[in-house]
Amino acid sequence: MYHFFAEHENISDDYIDIRGGDVNHIKNVIRLKAGEAELTFCGTGIEVFSCTQNDRGKVEISIDGEVWATADTYSATQKRQAKIFSTEEHKDKTLEYGIHTVKVRAMGEKNASASRDKVELDAFNVLNTEAARVEKVEVASASGMTTVSKAGSTLQMKVAVTPAEAINKGVTWYNKIRQRGSYDR
Repeated sequence: MYHFFAEHENISDDYIDIRGGDVNHIKNVIRLKAGEAELTFCGTGIEVFSCTQNDRGKVEISIDGEVWATADTYSATQKRQAKIFSTEEHKDKTLEYGIHTVKVRAMGEKNASASRDKVELDAFNVLNTEAARVEKVEVASASGMTTVSKAGSTLQMKVAVTPAEAINKGVTWYNKIRQRGSYDR
């Protein structure tokens, strides 16, 4: 999940630049202006999420200046965070790992069932198919000890995540049977 913020110097009469967290040492930037949103990202793909509803219209989705798709955000009932676009669904086109810009533009059009041409953008999800995925997590005691039998004793645990270049090596520790012990991170 990316968190974005707008700084005063990034706001003008024409647009707002919203700068996000540092991902792969590249700042994500969303540029918003009337009728369009633009995100510069580092990765191999992008997903676009929108609110779909009976008063929603159509959007055009471009990447690096090339139109990839149009999407209709109409639906009979409201659905938040509906995926309306993914580069993974376009087998005829690919993005190499690197810096790209996606633009979502309201077309001012609607299908016959829609009451309006309103468009609401919920989120972008940056994809990186080159990122190493965790293959194995090994947990062991740091000392080789496997049993703690004395009240007040401690057991230091260690974790090994492979491959070494895996992106997310975070481990959440918890004690499933709380009445038998506790833990410190």
